[in-house]
Amino acid sequence: MWSLSLKLCTVSTILITRNIFTPLTYTRNIGWGFYEGIAWQAPSKGIPVYRLYNPILKDHHYTLDQHEVRVLSSQHGWKEEGIAWYSGGTKKVHRLFHKGLTSGSHHYTLDENEVKVVQTRGWIYEGIAWYGQ
Repeated sequence: MWSLSLKLCTVSTILITRNIFTPLTYTRNIGWGFYEGIAWQAPSKGIPVYRLYNPILKDHHYTLDQHEVRVLSSQHGWKEEGIAWYSGGTKKVHRLFHKGLTSGSHHYTLDENEVKVVQTRGWIYEGIAWYGQ
């Protein structure tokens, strides 16, 4: 878990159609994909957002829901990676799912227009994932 207030950034790649969320200083140095800028800012304390990894799918998943963490890690091959950051603030981070993708099947965004547009392209809205600043 990164222990300070974070500006979480997205980096994407054309070859792997997914985003990675990471602190600003790290993102600019990894050399992976295309830097897309700051996605949202996470507070230094609040409700934990958990990160999981599936080595078969080569995918990360983020959730506030401890039950979801338990089910994914005990029944579906996901590995718990602990607290990624904290939820808090007034900006809604939305979560969408695409059943046609095996990796990168969840998408997270603050942009309500993006939520509307990607739903016309097969993404299913799952609600507010967490809050940012």
